[in-house]
Amino acid sequence: MIIRSRKAGRMKRLKIEPQLCFLLVCFVVLHIVYVQAVIPPQIGWWNYYAWRVNSGEILYKDIFCFLPPYYVYLYAFLYKIFGNLIIAYYIIGLIIRWIEVCVVYSITRSFASKNVSFVCTFIGLVLQVSYMMDIPFDYNQMIQFYVIMGSFFCVKALVQEEEKFANIYLAVSGAWLGIGLFSKQTCVVIIFFAALGIMIFYLQRNQITYAIKKMVAFILGVFLACLPGLIGLVVQGSFKDFMNCITSSMTVKGDFGGLWGRVLQYQFHFLEVVIAALIFLLLLVKQRNKKGDCLKIFQDSARIIIKEVYYFVMFLLIIYRSGQIIQTETGNITSYSFVLNIVLVYLLIRTILVCLQKVVNKVEQKNIAEYSNKLSPIIIGFVLLLSILIPYCMNYQWKSNIYNQMSLFNLKRGLINVIFWLMLMVLIYQIAQFIFKQKIYGGIKVFILNAFTMCLIGLGMISSVVEEYNIFPAAVLFFAMIYNAAFSHMKKNKEERKRCILYKAVIGLPITALIVICIFITVTEKQVVAYTWHRWDSIGLGRDDTNYVYSMVDGLEGYKIDLETEIAYETIVNLIEDYTDEDDIVYQFPNIPLFNVLTERKIGTYAPIHYFDVCPDEIAIADAEKLESNPPEMVIWCEFGDGLWDHHEAYFRDGNPSGQRAIRDFYQNNVQKNYKKLYEYKSLSVWLKNNINDVVG
Repeated sequence: MIIRSRKAGRMKRLKIEPQLCFLLVCFVVLHIVYVQAVIPPQIGWWNYYAWRVNSGEILYKDIFCFLPPYYVYLYAFLYKIFGNLIIAYYIIGLIIRWIEVCVVYSITRSFASKNVSFVCTFIGLVLQVSYMMDIPFDYNQMIQFYVIMGSFFCVKALVQEEEKFANIYLAVSGAWLGIGLFSKQTCVVIIFFAALGIMIFYLQRNQITYAIKKMVAFILGVFLACLPGLIGLVVQGSFKDFMNCITSSMTVKGDFGGLWGRVLQYQFHFLEVVIAALIFLLLLVKQRNKKGDCLKIFQDSARIIIKEVYYFVMFLLIIYRSGQIIQTETGNITSYSFVLNIVLVYLLIRTILVCLQKVVNKVEQKNIAEYSNKLSPIIIGFVLLLSILIPYCMNYQWKSNIYNQMSLFNLKRGLINVIFWLMLMVLIYQIAQFIFKQKIYGGIKVFILNAFTMCLIGLGMISSVVEEYNIFPAAVLFFAMIYNAAFSHMKKNKEERKRCILYKAVIGLPITALIVICIFITVTEKQVVAYTWHRWDSIGLGRDDTNYVYSMVDGLEGYKIDLETEIAYETIVNLIEDYTDEDDIVYQFPNIPLFNVLTERKIGTYAPIHYFDVCPDEIAIADAEKLESNPPEMVIWCEFGDGLWDHHEAYFRDGNPSGQRAIRDFYQNNVQKNYKKLYEYKSLSVWLKNNINDVVG
């Protein structure tokens, strides 16, 4: 393919990197492992919203929604094309995910080699996919997409020399984040810090008026992206309802004090404060005063001491966080023997790295770099594909043992926590370095992507722990920096470091082994259980003892699921169609609208989803009163059990009773007494009002 350069007017050939081609192959193979099996009854939230909006109901006025309207409008547009064919939305989600992969790969290429970028981008994707509730085209993925695109155009603006194009890129960046804001309200935090950062960046180089102009260009993009949504709300007369829904939904995580108290209690510890302080102190002492040798000697000594303390505390943080997540006995952390062992392990690792550096620096390198550059993408691609395919060759008993007995979920979650906290420390270092030295570790591209991602993950911590669904960009940067740090131990000369194939092979092997193990673990997990959510598992496609069929249920075409689930879904859909009319209400609780979507039956309440962290108490209580006064024709109930119920109220209501208890009272006092149970499968039960006596077993 030929393209013309605008500046030089000369012809250039567009070269597609082989690493990107192998990345696409790995991307497709990885998702084939599990996507066709992910069809739990919790699917269908946004399909239901899209159906109701397309049927004439006004969002916020006729139907409650805890998010701004753009994500619903996007679904409503696609619903006109694909209807309730759910797998079509998954395919769209995978296309969008591939765009994310390409953008993050291109940013990583700015400070890492092609092969390192290839490997790290794929492992970042794998860690995101390992989220046991991963669903393509979920709104969390879309928010991540908007943030990545916003960071991409922000980077293009900050490195752009021509002011006109810089303003355009800033406006486009703001537009992407504006779309994110009108898809999820928490994006306002990212927009605030992005605008502040843009102003500070330009303020370091120009006058304040120039910096304000750049910030205004960014804010203008945000406003223009939000404007169509605002106009739509005003025209429909639902702006006031929109504000009521958004403000009330902000209380479902708990009150403001309890919310941030929970974040500090579960997510923040003293070690992070120590590391942040050491980073700033280290950079302060590096600002050498050249007037006196004594001061210089003191500063050099202080820098070395602080740097070693920083390395040790960072190492201690990894051990502590990992041990905390995998539920080891961290009570021994204050004992003498435990601390001594940690120090010894730390010193051993430091010694090995120093010795390896000395040995490798003396090894004469042969001229094999040219062959390595040609063969390495093929070898790496083969290794990554092999790590995906190996679980296919294992019998189910082995995979089941790996899934159930090795605490792999906790180990992986520990790695996720380490990635987040270390990249947060990197961000603090980058900010401090920019303030004190006007340069940024890793470059401006890495800094912007890392900053946007840390905000995104941090906002997700409000309702949960650090989870995998937004870890992708941070994980890519984390592993790329680990590779770079390992490779930089050899020599300062970049060309000599590139030619040192032996060193790269030796030092890169353990990192690559860790990545291969993560891929193997993730694929094994997904083959056993493709999706899990509070006692509901979607059976994976790698079980020898399970019969799989392609679903024959209308709307589920293309899914390959176990025979038992297929029979259950077909039975529930047939019951709804046989015993209810199109105008009848089929209520579901708390978030299982799949069958309403497949049969196009209304849920009948103002809030279609009554789950704890998306539905305010007052709305749940009002909907319970509506159910009492006008009982639905049929009820599909997902039983939580007292343990899970108490857990959700402890986390989201600070231990206080939730408004959802009024709906449970309706179920216990009305449905269980005045309805007949038609069918039961796992935690699902289907109930019909007593005006029909036929019962299906």
